[in-house]
Amino acid sequence: PPFWRHESNQKKLFDAISRNDWSFDQTCWKDISVDAKNLIKDLMEPDVEKRYDVKQALQHKWCAETASEKALPETLANLSEFTHRFKKAGLAVLFKTRLTRLVTGLKNTGT
Repeated sequence: PPFWRHESNQKKLFDAISRNDWSFDQTCWKDISVDAKNLIKDLMEPDVEKRYDVKQALQHKWCAETASEKALPETLANLSEFTHRFKKAGLAVLFKTRLTRLVTGLKNTGT
């Protein structure tokens, strides 16, 4: 994924994403089309006013064209690992949100 530089440190990873500090310089991106990369950039735009919404994404050139049938073996091989890491990151965010709500609730009740 484009966030590979901080894959071993979740805080640095989230900070880099929020600063829009990422790139497509890993070898797994070499065969990905410019249109696909542009769509990802538009979806990852930190400025909410500029970031693509669902309608804009579906109208993007990359979504409108017929998909390539070219195999992406390196990407497919890494997909399982990326999915695992993405789930871990999602669970960490969910845990933090719930813990924050719990602590806030306890503070508000005076417990």
